[in-house]
Amino acid sequence: MLPKLFLAGALAGAIASGFMTPVDVVKTRLATKTIPTKGFLRSLHYLLETEGPRALYAGAPSRMIWSGAFSAIGFGTFETAKTALGVNAIIAADTTVHTTTGAADKFEGNLSK
Repeated sequence: MLPKLFLAGALAGAIASGFMTPVDVVKTRLATKTIPTKGFLRSLHYLLETEGPRALYAGAPSRMIWSGAFSAIGFGTFETAKTALGVNAIIAADTTVHTTTGAADKFEGNLSK
């Protein structure tokens, strides 16, 4: 069961980072003033028009690897500690459940930044 928890964390982190990369690219471009427009949607449109869809995924592979590793350690360690302490023992050991829950948590965390 332990490897499944770490795998679920890794998948959740990588998937969430993949989905959030375009948002972070636009946010970073706005913060560094490397695009001449203001506002998220206008900036998104500008990037798509001038640089194409690939620009929105700049740095995605390395970010997904980093986030996957970080989430695997965090989620796997947290669930292992819960089990060892007997706190809210895991009801469903299904990797899909853990991946979905972890991705939702990461997605919400990225939106609140």
